[in-house]
Amino acid sequence: MVNKKIDVTPAANAKYAVRATPTRRIALCAERGARRANTCSRRTSGGIGNRRQLGDRGGRRRVVVVVLRRRVLFRRDLWLKREMEGRRMESGFATSDWAILRIKGDNGEVPLHFTVVPDSHLDARPDYYPTTDTEAIVKPHGEDLLRTYFEVIHVSYPLLDPLRFGAEPSTGDPLLAIMYNLAAPFCQDTPPVFALLSDFVHQALPIEKRHPRLETIEAALLHLQRHTIIHRSPTLPGLWSDIGTIVGMAHDLGLNLDPTTWSLSPSDLNRRVRIWWALYIQDKWSALGLGRPSYLSDDHCSVPLPTVSNFSPTDAGQPALQFIAMAHLTVILSDLLNTFYTLKSMERVKNLPISMLYGILDEFQARLDAWNEEYGWKLEGGGNGLLDSSGSVVLAYYTAEIVLYRAVLRALPMSEEGYEAVRARARDTLGRVVGFVEKLNVSRLRAFWWSPMTRINFALAGTFMFFQLLTSITTSDIEFWSETIAHYRSLLRLQSLSFDMTKLACTRMDLLAQGMGVDPPCSGGEEGRGVGGGGGGGVVLTPGSAEEWIARQGHEGMLLC
Repeated sequence: MVNKKIDVTPAANAKYAVRATPTRRIALCAERGARRANTCSRRTSGGIGNRRQLGDRGGRRRVVVVVLRRRVLFRRDLWLKREMEGRRMESGFATSDWAILRIKGDNGEVPLHFTVVPDSHLDARPDYYPTTDTEAIVKPHGEDLLRTYFEVIHVSYPLLDPLRFGAEPSTGDPLLAIMYNLAAPFCQDTPPVFALLSDFVHQALPIEKRHPRLETIEAALLHLQRHTIIHRSPTLPGLWSDIGTIVGMAHDLGLNLDPTTWSLSPSDLNRRVRIWWALYIQDKWSALGLGRPSYLSDDHCSVPLPTVSNFSPTDAGQPALQFIAMAHLTVILSDLLNTFYTLKSMERVKNLPISMLYGILDEFQARLDAWNEEYGWKLEGGGNGLLDSSGSVVLAYYTAEIVLYRAVLRALPMSEEGYEAVRARARDTLGRVVGFVEKLNVSRLRAFWWSPMTRINFALAGTFMFFQLLTSITTSDIEFWSETIAHYRSLLRLQSLSFDMTKLACTRMDLLAQGMGVDPPCSGGEEGRGVGGGGGGGVVLTPGSAEEWIARQGHEGMLLC
C-alpha cells in the first residue's frame, strides 16, 4: 500500500502538530495507541488473499479497526488503500509504519477507525507456512473442479462471488484448495477427496487464523462444510472450537458492524454481509445441535439481514432465496435458544405462569408460520430440475418447530389441559419430517447439503420421536410412536448407504434404542436390530412391554431425548 503524506508541522517537542483540530485528535490518539495496536497485531500477516510466494514478504499492510471509546481492536482488509487516497486529510493520519483513518464518528456517532500496519511488522507468512503446489495436485482437473463448485456447491451455499474467480488461479491458496475438495465428489474423473489438499488446509488455516482476512473466514466457513471421510459423532472433530475461532476472526475484522454507511464498493459491502450471516447461521445451528452456548450475541451485531441485492446477479434466484430464508429462520432460532435453552432461561421457564408459556408458544408459532408463508412454498420443489438444493433449509424449518415444541412440552405438566394439543402439533411436524425423508428424490440427494447442521437436524428429529414415546401414556400413542420410530430408522438406514447426511441420525437412533432396551446390543459386525432394525427382523414393542420399558427409563430417558 502507498501511504499518503499528511500536512503536518514539526512542533518544538518533536511530536507532530496537525493543523486541523479533528485531525490533531486523531494524530495524538494514533501516536499513543500505535504501540498498543502494533502489539495486538504483531502476529498477523498477509492471509489467504496474499497470492505471492514466500520470498515476497514486504509491501503489504494489515488493517485494524479501532472503536476508540471501547478500546476494541478489529482487523480489516485491503479497501483502506482506496479510502485513504480518496478521503480528506482531516480524516486520517499516516507515517511510514502506521496509519489511521476515521470511517465514522461525526454527529455524535461512536467513533470507528481503521488502522494499517505493514506486514513486515507482523511476521507475515512465516518460514514454516506450507508451500504445497495445490494446482499441480489437481491437474488437469482444476478447471472442471472450479466449474463444478459453482454449479453444485455454490447454488446451495452462495457465500462467494463467482466474479472473483475469473483470473488464472494461484497455487498455494487454501480457499481454492477447500473449494476443490468440496467439488471433488460431484466431479467426474476425480477422486472423492484430494488427501494432499486436506493436509495442506489443516496446516495452513491455523496460521492464517492468526492474521485473518476476509478470505480466511470464507475458507474456514467452507472448511466446516467439508465431506466426512470417517463417520464420527458429533460430525466433525473440533467443530465447536473451530466456530469459536471464526467468531473471533469476524470480530477482529469488524464483520459484526453494519457496513452500509461506509464508503465501500458494492462488492465489498455485500461480501461482508454474506460472510457475517453465514457465520451467524453456522453458530446458532451448531449451538443447538451440540448443546453449547452461542458465541454470538445479537446485542453486539448491527448487520442488516441479507437481501437479494447482497448477491451476485447470477445468484439472485434460488441460491439467494435459500440463504436469505435461512438467515431469517436463524434469527427465530436464536430467540428460541435465548428463551428456552440457556441455563438461566430454563430456570425462568419453570416459574412462568402457564398462560404466559402458552403466549410465548403462540408468538413463536406465529413467527414460524409467517416464515413458512413467505418462504416455504418457494423452497419446496425448488432447484433447476437436476439439482434441488433446498433440502437443508426445509429440514431446518421442521427442526425449528421441533425445538419449540420440545421446550414447551418439557415445561408443561402432563396433566395440563393444553398438553395434548401441543403433542398433536409435534406429532404433525414429525410426520412431515418422515414424509420429507420418504420423498427424498434424486434431484435432492445429488445436491450439496449444508453440513454439519443438516446431519444434526436429522438426528434431532429422531431423538424427539423417542421423547414422544417416552412420554406416551396411552396404548394407542405407544403403538404409534413405536411404529413411527421403526419406520424412520428404516428410512435412515436405507438412505445412509449412499447419503452421508443421514448416517449420524441412523447411528444415534440405534444407540438410543440399544441403551433404552429396545434393541439388544450388537454382537460382532451384526447391524443393530429391533425397532426399525431393518431386514424384516425388527421387534415391534407390544404396549405392555413398552409401558414396562418407559417405567424403567425414569427421568434418564427424558434427558437423553
